Amino acid sequence: MTVPIDNNIILGVTHLLLGGQLVPLLKCPFCSFKNIHEEEITHHIRYKEDSKHNVDVDKIDKKQYIVTKKEKESRYHYESKEDLPLPYIICLWCDYRDKVERDLEYHFVEKHKDRLYKMKVSPHERRQDSVWTKDPFSWMYDDIEYRLYKAVKLAKRKSGVGSGEQ
Repeated sequence: MTVPIDNNIILGVTHLLLGGQLVPLLKCPFCSFKNIHEEEITHHIRYKEDSKHNVDVDKIDKKQYIVTKKEKESRYHYESKEDLPLPYIICLWCDYRDKVERDLEYHFVEKHKDRLYKMKVSPHERRQDSVWTKDPFSWMYDDIEYRLYKAVKLAKRKSGVGSGEQ
């Protein structure tokens, strides 16, 4: 939980509260690794084996370690779903559209559950679907999961997104 303290301090994002004192939280300039100790971040950069961290640590400006309030804290480094570089998938039964398949599935369950149950799905069709049968846990899923998969697949086809496969 982030609690704003003043304009430049957000507890949990820019600072931590340790022993009653506000301690600035530092961040690796190449990934989302955070720590309160500068030497831990330097160690992280020096020994992390990937192309982003393959730099001379001694030449890095330590000011890059400082976390500011304006930093994006999104997992995808986007402020909102609208900024995601994904096409919209349109609902089969209404004007709703979304870029995230899981959110579209939630919409189907919340608004169109009755239509999902009315979708015709035969056991033969379910066994013949190559993408569905490649999932090692598909035998555990209920019919509603397959109906959701099929509804998203049809919505993607209707929207012209990809090949309709997940």
